Amino acid sequence: MTQYGRIPVDKLEILYSKSSGPGGQNVNKLKTKVQIRFNINTADWLPEEVRQAMLTKHKNKFTKDGILLLESQSTRNQLCNERNAIIKLQSIIERSFYKPSVPNEAKRLKIKELEASAKERRRMFKMSRKERKGDPFGYT
Repeated sequence: MTQYGRIPVDKLEILYSKSSGPGGQNVNKLKTKVQIRFNINTADWLPEEVRQAMLTKHKNKFTKDGILLLESQSTRNQLCNERNAIIKLQSIIERSFYKPSVPNEAKRLKIKELEASAKERRRMFKMSRKERKGDPFGYT
């Protein structure tokens, strides 16, 4: 479930294959690994700005053709792996919706004051530490 509702399953290409790693006979016999292919170019249910944000923020996860590849093989159950892969896709879409708010002038001033006081506190701590230890070379 995203901000714009559910992800249409017919827009996803879901592939199943044999998983790797531990799991014994279950891994060797069943196709529990799930790979989801999501074509960003056919996602007309998403606004254009969100699609562009997805392409810029997560460009290493997209192919040249604009297909997002997501895999899940963390569990021994195909349904759970499919759910995990869809949750990964939802989180990528939701992170693309997020726009950080610009702090107002009062907040900016407060942040600068806090940074300055923290810097001064650190400087005073270093000075007191220096006085406590003394000068290692005997210079005063």
